[in-house]
Amino acid sequence: MIVLTLTSFIYSPALVIFAPCNEAFDDAAPVCGGSCYQLLPGIGTFDLVFTIFIPLSFIISFNCILVIRVMKQKRRMLQKSIWKKNLGMLIQLLLISMLHVTGWMPVVIVILIVMTNNNPPIIVVELQASWVLLNIVYIAVITNPLVCMFAIPEIKEKMFSFLNSIHIRQQQISPIINTQTHKSSIKKN
Repeated sequence: MIVLTLTSFIYSPALVIFAPCNEAFDDAAPVCGGSCYQLLPGIGTFDLVFTIFIPLSFIISFNCILVIRVMKQKRRMLQKSIWKKNLGMLIQLLLISMLHVTGWMPVVIVILIVMTNNNPPIIVVELQASWVLLNIVYIAVITNPLVCMFAIPEIKEKMFSFLNSIHIRQQQISPIINTQTHKSSIKKN
């Protein structure tokens, strides 16, 4: 954990500050103002592999290993109460990791197509130049708390009880209609 923390504080600022390139801002370009070190062949490729491809492949492979271990554990134990807890945790893990993977996978596929082809298709180049693919990543980031709320049973129960209490309060509020007639109120006139 210390290595990852030091890497994040040393690696990225060092690349941005000490990269042997000059920033060129072109307002007419579809993408303007990105880090110039990503355009250098060696450093840019290393950065993509180190910060995107390896973490994403770790997430996919470790989740597959964890699912296989849980399935083997289920066959071995055959206890319903423990299986329900394991199933809940497995669903939480799969929902959150699939959200992350579906957000990043289109970006990774387009980057791989551009990196491996000398003349990539025009639509792929335009997808990479536009911010459409990066917005997909942000949708995954924004919806992550919602997935967590629905995946964690304690939060889901509290949320449903809160919504239920609001619904009950709204049903209790109603105007009072006076249908009672008294002789005394009629006689005053």
